[in-house]
Amino acid sequence: FLNGYRPTPGYSQTPSYSTASQPAPEYSSSQPSYQSTEQWMQQMLQQVNAIRAEVGKPALTIDQRLNSMAQAHSNYQASVSTMTHSDPAGGLGDRCSDYGIDWRGVAENVAWNYPDVTAVVTGWKNSPGHYQNIVGNYNAVGFGVTDLYWTQDFASL
Repeated sequence: FLNGYRPTPGYSQTPSYSTASQPAPEYSSSQPSYQSTEQWMQQMLQQVNAIRAEVGKPALTIDQRLNSMAQAHSNYQASVSTMTHSDPAGGLGDRCSDYGIDWRGVAENVAWNYPDVTAVVTGWKNSPGHYQNIVGNYNAVGFGVTDLYWTQDFASL
């Protein structure tokens, strides 16, 4: 563990995917502070694309299948009260297949207990594994949150 960060192994399969989990900060709020789903998703997309722009990476676009997949995964994490990259159907690659995503590479960031978009994106940016996912060679992204279980799913479509 480095500064409370527990690295999650990446996968070097072809197609490839990587996952990273973020340790929980010390917050007590039970819901993210946002006005609407559209508002927080646009805020997260803007912040992620700003991080990518800092290193010359092209902007990501939201893919509705990835949004649905990320939201379902946040729902699952909340239902079992655990941050995880797996669910009863399997891992990230299995979920992509279940959602009909023909992918060349995918990655996932999950976090828990961050009160808003800025806090969770900052946490991911300051964590090496999560940062690499954010600036990775992807062109699409999807987001989900339930009871402060946040999910970002990235893909090369």
